Amino acid sequence: MTISRTKRQLLSLSLVAIGAVGASAALSGCVGYTTYPAIQGAGGGKNTNVGDVFDNVAFSYKWMMRNYPPGNSSSPTEEIFVPTDKAGVPQTGPVAISFLPGMRRESCLRVMEIIGSGAVALTPDTSSLPTYRISTLDVLGDSARVTVHRPVGNDSAGNPLYQAVTLRLRGGMSRWHVVSHRVWGVNTVQPPEAVYLPSADAPPPPLPDPNAPDAAPPAPEPNGSPESGSIS
Repeated sequence: MTISRTKRQLLSLSLVAIGAVGASAALSGCVGYTTYPAIQGAGGGKNTNVGDVFDNVAFSYKWMMRNYPPGNSSSPTEEIFVPTDKAGVPQTGPVAISFLPGMRRESCLRVMEIIGSGAVALTPDTSSLPTYRISTLDVLGDSARVTVHRPVGNDSAGNPLYQAVTLRLRGGMSRWHVVSHRVWGVNTVQPPEAVYLPSADAPPPPLPDPNAPDAAPPAPEPNGSPESGSIS
């Protein structure tokens, strides 16, 4: 069977168009839409075990360890000096890392692998260490927003105090990096419950259903004024 010249041209144009669409999708760094906690009526995925989620979790924790180590609360006038080794790893003692609800054990271990030295997974045995936590995470394409809570000591009753820092990141097809961040006052943003590293034989907890009648509405922006505005 022969194909006419016109049909061959149309076929070639179709293949070119398909290739262009595929290339455009690849260059855009499309990694889908994920939000944690689940938001009622949101159309994005809620799987905390996909790469764009634990990549952002790991990078955000690592950035916070370098720039906002455990200790006193920071302010626009306070410079934080963090002693580091030759590789740039903070030398402030080990910290514990809390995970997101629904994360499988292998995802948590991947987070710890990306973070590297200076941090250990949160378990009953490491719960006495200063612990970093994440309360919100939104990933849309090549941009993300993550709110991390850093430990800043204890109050007079011995209860741990936390300070939230909201990071805005860009990445996708390129390496994720912080483009700006905002520091909030101590306990201005409520820290989330700690999530331990799942045991090897424990099934992952079910993910929340964002369309359930009792699903929580979207969380409002934190009340109060931040201690510092967006800083590149």
